[in-house]
Amino acid sequence: MSFIIKPLITEKMTSITEKTSVDRTYKAKTGKHRGEMVTKKAQPKYGFIVKPEANKLEIAREVEQQYNVTVTDVNTMRYSGKRSSRYTRSGLIKGQKNAFKKAVVTLKNGDSIDFYKMAVRKLKPVTPGQRHKVIGTFEDITASVPEKSLVYGKRSTGGRNNTGKMTVRYMGGGHKRKYRIIDFKREKDGVPAVVKTIEYDPNRSARIALLYYADGEKRYIIAPNGLEVGATLMSGAEAVPEVGNALPLANIPVGTVIHNIELRPGQGALLVRSAGNFAQLTSREGSYCVIKLPSGETRQILSACKATIGSVGNSDHALEQSGKAGRSRWLGRRPHNRGVVMNPHDHPMGGGEGRQSGGHPRSRKGLYAKGLKTRAPKKQSNKYIIERANKK
Repeated sequence: MSFIIKPLITEKMTSITEKTSVDRTYKAKTGKHRGEMVTKKAQPKYGFIVKPEANKLEIAREVEQQYNVTVTDVNTMRYSGKRSSRYTRSGLIKGQKNAFKKAVVTLKNGDSIDFYKMAVRKLKPVTPGQRHKVIGTFEDITASVPEKSLVYGKRSTGGRNNTGKMTVRYMGGGHKRKYRIIDFKREKDGVPAVVKTIEYDPNRSARIALLYYADGEKRYIIAPNGLEVGATLMSGAEAVPEVGNALPLANIPVGTVIHNIELRPGQGALLVRSAGNFAQLTSREGSYCVIKLPSGETRQILSACKATIGSVGNSDHALEQSGKAGRSRWLGRRPHNRGVVMNPHDHPMGGGEGRQSGGHPRSRKGLYAKGLKTRAPKKQSNKYIIERANKK
């Protein structure tokens, strides 16, 4: 489960990182070395914006896993949203910035993190579109052409239904895609498979890995973090709990980081499939296992359900920035019009002289957009949920 929202890359935080990344020699004023020249070893500090419910242990564990470093200390600070106002032609507009939680992580001497030299690269501002663009390096990808037997054409709808009527706004255009068939069930128990390639998939944020099974079959799986070409994977109750192996939850040790989790045995993985995400098996209760999900929700899942060991790869996907509007068009996203700029005829939040707030946020059909509980109160799965996500 991802507790880190994004790295904190500001001038102040960068200067703190630079100061703490080098050994510092100074004259001691107190203690047994008073008056002597003392060298303080470098212990670099890095800042992150984290989720409000994240504790220090969870933050340290995720930083160590994502960036392959050793964390020695974590300090957290909560910042309340500051009030801000600005004058426009319509008069004074008052607002408030969002509250957030910051974590400053101290690493072991010799460790370091370079946010822009990992799996993303920041381009020089040669053009306006490149000024803010941060994109992946694709270093982990070993093949550019997908396996033909596991691919079929994907037809885009452009937001239209079978009669041609637009049913979903702000969709259309974009590059053509081919769908890669992913094995979410991992039901080939006891048959070893070798990782042949790591590939890009335009239909998801994670990378995919092509497996060659011992019986000659080929299948794609979601590539976990740390999976390399040539590794041998296995699924089933007899498999070792190592990265990339799929086991029933009953055979996975408590405390293990997992992804690709089933909700019903044999159904196929439904939970924790996007880039950088992971869940944790926290305990067992009878025939159920208690899993803490990336959203913060804690729920019971049958021990017979399968899950894959490790976290989903391409964790630096969260650092990417499109840089320009055209990149959204390549992905099939058309410009999005806010309800507050429409007329009253078109949206409940539209209309008004000058700039109006629009009232309580709501959808085009009048349903409240923030705070309205939409989950069915008598839903069958409620009994399996121990703690709801982001409960305040």
